[in-house]
Amino acid sequence: MTTSVQIDRHSVLVDGQRLQLVSGAVHYFRIPRDEWESRLDDCWQAGLNTIETIVPWNVHEYHEGKYCFSGNRDLAAFIDLCHSRGFFVIVRPSPYICGEWDNGGLPFWLTQKSDIAYRRANPVFMKYISRWHEVLLPLIVSRQVSSGGPILMVQIENEYGYFGDADEIEYMTFLRDELLHHGVTVPLITCDLPGNGWLVDGATKCANFGSNFREGLRVLADEQPDAFRFVSELWLAWFDHWGGEHHTRSGRNVGNALKEVLAAGGHYNFYMWSGGTNFGYYGGRTTDDEFGAFITASYDYDAPLGETGVITEKFHECRLVNWLAQSYQDLFVDSDETPVTWRVPETDVLLTERLSPSGRTIFVRNDTPNTVTLRLANHDDSVRAKAGTLLAGETRIFLSDVALSPTVKLRLATADAFLNLGKEHLFYGEPGDTYEFHLTVDGTVTVLSGTVPNGQEPARHAVGDVTLYVFAREVARSVRVPKEHASFTVQMDWNQYDQQEALPALSFEQAEVLSALDTRTSDWKSSHPLPLEDFGAYQGYGWYHTSFVSDGTPTRLVLESVHDRATVFLNGRRQGVVGAFAPFALCDIEPTPGVNCLSVLLDNLGRYCFTARLGERKGLLGNAYLGGHELALPTWTPSELDDGALNLRIPWEHGEGILLRVFGLDTTPIEFYLHGHLIYKHRSYNDDDRFFEVNVTKWLRPGDNILEVRPAKSLEHAPSIKAVRYALDQQLTEPWTMAAGVVGESGDVEISTHPFAAMSYGPVPVPAENRVAPRFFRSHFKLAPAGPTVRRHPVKLKLTGLGKGSVWLNGHHLGRYWSAGPQTALYIPDSYLSETGNELYIFDEEGRSPDQVHLLYEAHFS
Repeated sequence: MTTSVQIDRHSVLVDGQRLQLVSGAVHYFRIPRDEWESRLDDCWQAGLNTIETIVPWNVHEYHEGKYCFSGNRDLAAFIDLCHSRGFFVIVRPSPYICGEWDNGGLPFWLTQKSDIAYRRANPVFMKYISRWHEVLLPLIVSRQVSSGGPILMVQIENEYGYFGDADEIEYMTFLRDELLHHGVTVPLITCDLPGNGWLVDGATKCANFGSNFREGLRVLADEQPDAFRFVSELWLAWFDHWGGEHHTRSGRNVGNALKEVLAAGGHYNFYMWSGGTNFGYYGGRTTDDEFGAFITASYDYDAPLGETGVITEKFHECRLVNWLAQSYQDLFVDSDETPVTWRVPETDVLLTERLSPSGRTIFVRNDTPNTVTLRLANHDDSVRAKAGTLLAGETRIFLSDVALSPTVKLRLATADAFLNLGKEHLFYGEPGDTYEFHLTVDGTVTVLSGTVPNGQEPARHAVGDVTLYVFAREVARSVRVPKEHASFTVQMDWNQYDQQEALPALSFEQAEVLSALDTRTSDWKSSHPLPLEDFGAYQGYGWYHTSFVSDGTPTRLVLESVHDRATVFLNGRRQGVVGAFAPFALCDIEPTPGVNCLSVLLDNLGRYCFTARLGERKGLLGNAYLGGHELALPTWTPSELDDGALNLRIPWEHGEGILLRVFGLDTTPIEFYLHGHLIYKHRSYNDDDRFFEVNVTKWLRPGDNILEVRPAKSLEHAPSIKAVRYALDQQLTEPWTMAAGVVGESGDVEISTHPFAAMSYGPVPVPAENRVAPRFFRSHFKLAPAGPTVRRHPVKLKLTGLGKGSVWLNGHHLGRYWSAGPQTALYIPDSYLSETGNELYIFDEEGRSPDQVHLLYEAHFS
């Protein structure tokens, strides 16, 4: 029998039965496969009924035409596991996913295709999408609800309307038609901000945002009066990037946000519900400031289920609302806002009521800065009730006119409901608060009242054939629900672990990287400088090597275009860093008389993932010159046209090259011109690229040149600018040799064996003897996996004292680290440990001492 799925203005309907979507994002590829089952079990206990996931194309087709759907990449197995655990699934397939994932999920080899344009109705791009869909979509189609599987909805693309130049509806209809052609029959959705983005014929628009849900969902409903209101990404916090702060958002704040979604008649998907890890080099690059925001290895996202699977305070707060929405779904899923029938005496306390065939829900929001003691009364004063306290900014939900059984009707409850188990109904409140239940039992009016208990035992009220329980809020957060929905148990500490063994101390031996490179240069590609992708380094590191003759005079090296970070070595000694988090374009070097060997370690920190600038190439993208200088420029001056434009004078002479970095931009549409040539157009609509770099040499003329800024409206602040000048006749012209990887091994981070295992290792010098040079550190230690019957605290590797680099354990790439923070430790999944002993490799770009590096157990919430 085929199962049908439809969408109307209230909800999704599965075979005519309405479903309140309580969904959470769980990215299978960010979680070790051995942890999928336990994560999903915790998702069920959290009150979710749906799992959402994105599909990164570049994970499954890392190399063109070679597909991988095994291990952590087994999409079909993950969907099937969700099904076996009782979840519906929402799939957000490629081509573009954002997800703070390298290149927004697009394969890296696409950058080498000529005439390609990303996220456009571009023949080259569409050809490769169609080829990929031939592989991907059968896995999805065979698992739709309409085919007996769990997939409830499928998304078309991702956040296409976020950027002002994403204006090709032909591209979105092409993707829609691809899905339909391959047999997708469940509802199609898109996601954008409320009020912007395309309405695609045949798809329902949903919205991604993190606050102001009532207004946002009202706008969404105005756009689509006949479609349900779905927050497809309800942002629980935010991602972390190197050099930034760790982002958090309190669980109570999120819980109030969920109630606001319900007050607007909405459904929600948590982003993220379960955090994960950007194993390897998969962290992307969003845009935030002059350098861009490069995403950390941890994608914890301050999620209810953290990166290691730890259950957090936010988990407990959110599940109070999740179980309310799911177990009392008939009150929400077919409801409409109605004129209020209840009132409170306090001003600035907002009441909203929703009425469904199954009863009424009353949403009370405190917009005052103070705690309010609530009293509710209906219009004829036949019911007057005390309702405890309402904190500043808090929303509470009260149930009214609800049939709890054929003989018991709830006229009003002033404790907060959170779980309906049929004949048992669970409520909670703040200890010491007064609550009341106004009921009719076999037609007789009954009023029960009490005080929320302060201990673990709930207040219990037997009424007719039902039982009402009132818990202290902290205890309610810890109620466990059995799979059969029979009764409940209380478990105050959900992160219960067995007694922990002592973790082993780590001792290291070291190998120098530069000397190891000398043995591999015969394998290097010889050419002028090429992008990393052109010699197989799709991710991570690559080396560039050349030589030049000098009289020994100190000078400045100019690297025309570095993406993203270049560490410069001359004759085996580190000279400095150019690029991200480092001086722009210039590096002071000290050559010796005669021939000098120049080696440059290029680090691809992650490609853009949330911007119109996809398909970014990495590496040395220009030439190298000696004799560079900073160029002092005057300040911006108003244009003579008095139209808000600004001018900047740039002096130039023949034989010079000039690089510019313009930053401090805002979202005002703005264009930059030199002698009538448009050199840059700021993508302004919700695109926070705040800087650009450009070599302006080809547009310059001898004498003064005017760089003209033409904003759409007057700028609050003029952009800032840096400039570098260099002599064109000092270009380094000797052939360059290049190799992918840290020691020229391979650009493929999927491999599990590495040639650095064969390097020559010896004792680690004491810190005082360290010279700054890239090193590998190796350690062997004993720590067996805990196994399925032991609950052990998650283990992390604390990288105290190191600079910047990468870590491998038993062939698994655990991710990057960087002393810039905020991340200071890498997660070691239990399944990555070995019974027979563990081999740990650390590559540190600066060769800092590992004497403080150690294993530790992650602290847990209780």
